Amino acid sequence: MVFLQHAAGFCAQCCRQPPGDRRHAATAGPGRRAAKHLGVDLHEIQVGPELWQQLETMLYHLDEPQADPAPLNVLMICKLAREHGIKVLLSGAGGDDLFSGYRRHYALAKERYWQWLPTSLRRILKRSAALLPQTSAFGRRAGRALGVADGDAEARLIGYFRWLGLAVLASLWSDDLRDSLERNAESDPLLLALRSMPTSTPGLNRMLYLEQKYFLGDHNLNYTDKMSMASGVEVRVPFLDPDLVQFAAGPGQVDLEESHGRLAAAVDYLPAENRLWRTHTPLDPQ
Repeated sequence: MVFLQHAAGFCAQCCRQPPGDRRHAATAGPGRRAAKHLGVDLHEIQVGPELWQQLETMLYHLDEPQADPAPLNVLMICKLAREHGIKVLLSGAGGDDLFSGYRRHYALAKERYWQWLPTSLRRILKRSAALLPQTSAFGRRAGRALGVADGDAEARLIGYFRWLGLAVLASLWSDDLRDSLERNAESDPLLLALRSMPTSTPGLNRMLYLEQKYFLGDHNLNYTDKMSMASGVEVRVPFLDPDLVQFAAGPGQVDLEESHGRLAAAVDYLPAENRLWRTHTPLDPQ
């Protein structure tokens, strides 16, 4: 996660691997190259297990349950910016939601290899994926991707947005809440949003619609706004400029290649050596 403030020459990013770790260069490298290209100072925040000591502070400022530790990154960066007298930051929030940057977009694209299987075989895929070790990145990603394999197209698409399986979530609910949700399952906002769209709408378009209508506003922008305000800093989001949003949602069927191609076109004015391409990397508690 990188925030830039050009006028004051301030740039900051969080790195969870120590400098001696072989993964540190991959994590910190793009931020360093961006800072060098822009001619700004880069401040790297090294995060470790002590990050979790801020969990109560994060929840206090959010004032609502939150299953994602990413707000801690924003909180630490905003605090550092404030210490340097920076009051306005620029964020990359919205880029993944407009230009297909999340792993669930990739997982959706790979459904073509197994979605044609009968439900009985897709159930086997789901059970097999659940047996993979969750200590490895492959095991976690395969478990997430195939954890919804036995559902229909709408259930799978919605399932990609869930951090936990329904069984785990249900165990956290009171009996009254569980019964209410089961009775009103057809009123799920995500399900209603999908059913309001033409059935001919491509899968990725449907997912990006949910990203922008729900996940972006209810999650990313929500915690970014709250963490920055708690630090006395304003965060602006250039990716959500109306003209850029309209450009990203241009006409035609969208797949991953087309979506990424539109992002490439948006930065076509930059020399090739100054463009950074990397996969989306979430904050990993491990």
